[in-house]
Amino acid sequence: MKLEGAIFDLDGTLLDSMGIWEKVPNLYLSSKGLPESDTLHKEISVLGLEASAEYVGKKYNIPDSPQTILADIIAIVGEFYRCDAELKEGAAEFLRTIWEKGVKICVATATDKELAKAALERCGVLKYISNILTCDELETTKQVPLIYRTALDILGTEKDRTVIFEDAYYAAKTAKDDGFTVCGIYDKSESEDIKTLCDYYIENYNEAGEIFD
Repeated sequence: MKLEGAIFDLDGTLLDSMGIWEKVPNLYLSSKGLPESDTLHKEISVLGLEASAEYVGKKYNIPDSPQTILADIIAIVGEFYRCDAELKEGAAEFLRTIWEKGVKICVATATDKELAKAALERCGVLKYISNILTCDELETTKQVPLIYRTALDILGTEKDRTVIFEDAYYAAKTAKDDGFTVCGIYDKSESEDIKTLCDYYIENYNEAGEIFD
């Protein structure tokens, strides 16, 4: 397929970072002296950060404001993004290759923008990315296609020559149902098989060069 635009999710798609988000809910609960939960991560996995903070505050009757809860969560994960988060296999080379061919690149993520920028800059690929859009700034989630539509408008590319790269089944389905071409990428945290949903599927970005010109 001839690419003009590429819209990448961040966690689990460009960054091998889903593990930290699985741990964060219980790290936060522990910091408040609350018992750990086996289900909280799943409950908030489809929400943006602000919505997650509000959900946690209400569920556990935490007196802090959602903004304070969010700040606490970002503090917990901040060091990981600034110092430890790594790219998925082959991602740096793939981004460089398509950028050199003139493909316009955007990131669409539920993660805090400053954390995303810090990780991508440290990994040496921020220079390839024209924009980072977050669910929080658009007041949305990936259960609806707003973030993908906004990214497409910003890139200014043709929809049928723009590909969404996602690891999460629900997000890939949102994009696919809205008429986008979707490439799924394997991540060990994703339990649902997105191979049959997506137009393309890769185990890692070393395989992507065989698909996208």
